[in-house]
Amino acid sequence: MPYASPLRTSLALAASCLLAASAWAQRAVDVQTNLLGLVNGAPNASVEVSARPRLGLEAAAYYIAPLRRWATPNYVSTGLRVEAAVNYYPEADFRGLALGAVARYSALDFRWDDDGAVARPDRDFSKRRLVLGGTLGGKWLVGDGLTLESHCGLGWAVVDRYDRRDWEGTFSRTFGFRPLSVTLRLGVGWRFGNRAGRPATAR
Repeated sequence: MPYASPLRTSLALAASCLLAASAWAQRAVDVQTNLLGLVNGAPNASVEVSARPRLGLEAAAYYIAPLRRWATPNYVSTGLRVEAAVNYYPEADFRGLALGAVARYSALDFRWDDDGAVARPDRDFSKRRLVLGGTLGGKWLVGDGLTLESHCGLGWAVVDRYDRRDWEGTFSRTFGFRPLSVTLRLGVGWRFGNRAGRPATAR
């Protein structure tokens, strides 16, 4: 039969998807947003999965909306920041005290905008930064699935690069002198899957 092989392949893919969905349903999946990022003009979302009863794997993304910010009042900055983290919960399964290790990469562009004055492309620059560090905080589960989280983080910028072009378009590159990075998070979200945060097969 000419359609036997595609049919078997489709059935095998469907069975694999069902098994994968069943496996993920046994885990807790927290989808959250950082309220401090929202206040600072950075819409964001994070997803954390309970890889083990007391171990979570997390990924987050921030869109840095084109706004002026207090640290660079004469510039409009925009860009993207992504994070990957591993969080350990020593007191309870996927809740309570949390200790984390995080890698954070940001790519930002800064455009000179001094109250509508003449454009100064020689002052425009871009920034690329890679930070490795740790976090300390906590996560709480409220009711049927509401999650609340707060933590602070301290990291070291292993890459802190600034690129700029002058009037003639000459490319220049400098490296920053602010290696320390401090972050704060006030997160709110919802837990999907296993509310207890413990895979059904875990012991």
